[in-house]
Amino acid sequence: MHDPNTQPIQKRATPLHVAVPTIIPLFVAFYSIQGTMLFDEHYGFNAVARLLVGWCAVRLIPWWLSAMVNFSLPSMFLDAQGNASIVI
Repeated sequence: MHDPNTQPIQKRATPLHVAVPTIIPLFVAFYSIQGTMLFDEHYGFNAVARLLVGWCAVRLIPWWLSAMVNFSLPSMFLDAQGNASIVI
């Protein structure tokens, strides 16, 4: 039978679990710079502005979505005295 008072022991994060989320964004940033330069060579400098605006728009979508979920839905929190409050 499962005892509700016991909690599972959490394992320590291995170096791989820490390194991968740190290194992957660096590779993406590095190769996106090279990709922008290749795009510039192929389509010209005037098209680079459109590419950068598109990348900024794509980067804003996760921010916009998280802001919508966090601020548009009712949320419940505890105030300084420990009373539960619901914000709509």
